Amino acid sequence: MAYWAPMGTGELESQLQLQQRSARAAGQYAAHIASGPDDLVFPTGTGGRRNKDNLRYHVLRATFERADKLLEERGQVPLPKGLTAHKLRHTFASVLIACGEDPNSVMAQLGHADPTFTLRVYTHMMRREPGERARLKALMRGEAAGAVQVDPSATSEVAA
Repeated sequence: MAYWAPMGTGELESQLQLQQRSARAAGQYAAHIASGPDDLVFPTGTGGRRNKDNLRYHVLRATFERADKLLEERGQVPLPKGLTAHKLRHTFASVLIACGEDPNSVMAQLGHADPTFTLRVYTHMMRREPGERARLKALMRGEAAGAVQVDPSATSEVAA
């Protein structure tokens, strides 16, 4: 499970309760649907095996279209064309690294076995203007990134 910011005790307890309820619900669903050891637990609507195309065309496309509609209604810029689960994963990892997250933590969240691999793949040229790390961290906390005051004379922070 990925967390965008440190959690307090109450938040962590709520998150754990949600995870426990989700696990129980998934177990109950699987017990109801699956009747044999080789039955699919989460089949497609037609009973088939899910794959990357099922996710891309039946889940992500609808999600991105809905997000673009909401952004348009708010007068905001739409999501980039060609957005995929892989690009979202790459962005997630790159932003964590740019914000100075511990490479071992990023590695674990991505399911990698080696932090060197994680850094090699996800550390690349991102904007390194003064204050960029502070703006990214504010964005991850849900704050308005423009609200972060940046000292123009500050040196640029570079991710690992």
